[in-house]
Amino acid sequence: VSVKLEVYNNKWYFLSFPFDLRVSDIRTSNNALFAIRKYDGAARAQNGTGGSWKTMTTDSILKAGIGYIVNANANTTLIFPATSETRNQLFNHEEKSLPLEAYTTTVTANKNWNFIGNAYPSYFDSRYLDFTAPITVWNLSNNTYTAISLTDDKYALKPFEGFFVQKPEDLSQMTYLKGGRQLSSVLSATGPAGAPHRVAPSTHRTLINLSVTHNQISDFTRIVFNPAAATSYDMECDASKFFSSETLVPQLFTTDADGNRYAINERPELQGWVKMGIKAGTEGNYTIRKEENTSPTLLQLLLEDTYTSVTTDLLNGNYTFHSDAGSFDDRFVVRITTVVTSTEQAGDIEIVKASKGKIILYAVAGTTFEIYTLNGMQVQSLTVGSNATEITVPAGIYIVRGEAKTYKTVVF
Repeated sequence: VSVKLEVYNNKWYFLSFPFDLRVSDIRTSNNALFAIRKYDGAARAQNGTGGSWKTMTTDSILKAGIGYIVNANANTTLIFPATSETRNQLFNHEEKSLPLEAYTTTVTANKNWNFIGNAYPSYFDSRYLDFTAPITVWNLSNNTYTAISLTDDKYALKPFEGFFVQKPEDLSQMTYLKGGRQLSSVLSATGPAGAPHRVAPSTHRTLINLSVTHNQISDFTRIVFNPAAATSYDMECDASKFFSSETLVPQLFTTDADGNRYAINERPELQGWVKMGIKAGTEGNYTIRKEENTSPTLLQLLLEDTYTSVTTDLLNGNYTFHSDAGSFDDRFVVRITTVVTSTEQAGDIEIVKASKGKIILYAVAGTTFEIYTLNGMQVQSLTVGSNATEITVPAGIYIVRGEAKTYKTVVF
């Protein structure tokens, strides 16, 4: 029993096997040289994102269910023979569970990272993973990582595909429901009837999917505004940004006050804005656009370039800008205004948001707002029109009194 994989030279492949195998037994079709590495979750917890790979030697045994990356120095066919003791595991078609390790640290975004893989030698529908936290896969086409939400996305895991996952505190394993096995990557419109640990998406969540493109190479990030979300990093729904080692691949991410970088960032809806950064491998022009699977309940999706002071509503068009090479965590601010839903009365809707140096007000035309400093000094009294109204103010904490209620907002 063996697996054969055709690979291109100098490309990393993220793999996991349903059986054990010895590195010394691995062969190539043309005597090409190859390297195999294992992710070190303990090093990630101790040192952060750097230095988290361990090289496997000829004496190493690759364990079933664990993820590994493989690279060859020439186009070749890699041959992975199973050990005689574990080869029959390839034919196990029952429900499977893979154990997950805990790696403790005070930085939540760095704890409990595991690199595992598809437990079956077939395609697998991610909606049949009895799990909560997002997973992160390697996008071989774009040479970058993609975070997959098990709440919002459906994804077909490839046979023998490895992926990263952050173990929640209350789970010690990832369970694969056998109904998720697929003959192809084509997925049905609906998922399983129920997996106990999966979280059903809330109707109050607003999904924003953005991409950045440079020289036809793209990267993606997701922002989710959710009134029930935590302000800090939450392993159940947030996904830490994994950065590609390919310097020419642009990278898009959001940040928070603790210095975390997110691929998926679920934030409280009351805040209404989030900082977004870019990592550019080379100087040039880049384009940010809204993806089609963004929530349709947005009235405005404003992208503010803090370096050029240009604000673009991404609902009406893309934003192209010039960037030097480097990483710029504070380049952008994304802020939203949502529309009134069919279950809400327009006269009762008031939205008060904050951005860099601004308070944004939205309500039915004719609504009056009064803005005060924290010590009670009135800044302005105004009546809004039918569009979002922006008020320029210094950074600080403000009290905004509307006709429906009084709000407290922080301008940075």
